[in-house]
Amino acid sequence: MVSLLLSLNLFSTPLYSIPNGNWATDCVSGVERRQSYVSNFVRTEETFFTALNCEQPNVRFITTGHVSALTPDPQSEHRKINFTYQQVDLSLHRAELVSHFNQRRVCGFSDWQLNEPKEITGLNCELFQTGTVTRVAAAGDRRYGIYAIEGDRLYYGQLSISTDGSSEDKRPKVLNRTIVYTFQSSL
Repeated sequence: MVSLLLSLNLFSTPLYSIPNGNWATDCVSGVERRQSYVSNFVRTEETFFTALNCEQPNVRFITTGHVSALTPDPQSEHRKINFTYQQVDLSLHRAELVSHFNQRRVCGFSDWQLNEPKEITGLNCELFQTGTVTRVAAAGDRRYGIYAIEGDRLYYGQLSISTDGSSEDKRPKVLNRTIVYTFQSSL
């Protein structure tokens, strides 16, 4: 979840880019991730499941935006990438969760529907726990990251409190090698 809110920016034509196509992770701790790159546009789906084996979907975030991959540092194993949010949608995939979200008026809505995405861009929402508000990224918000491509595998930076990607100074410094995107197909 944190990766969704802290992920990847709208600049002009990138100097370097992630190859166009579809990328996906395996199930990792109850989460599957899919990304589609077309030029400097990316669509990311993060599906969170009720069980660690990824059998029953719980919620799905869909984030869209623009990326620019910057000139690589010859001293580094990775490249810098910037992401600008365009839109964040959330869909619920269990009836009891829909009822719970409607009762709590999560993100200010009482009309959540099963499997129907709802735009939550820029809203303050009690997504995970009553009383704990999460500010969802607004259109135009930027995140600063790193990435590396090794063969058909794509890695992003390891997020932490001190390197959460919220500014240039907080750009991750090392790759997260536990979440591996594998190239699936060209577009």
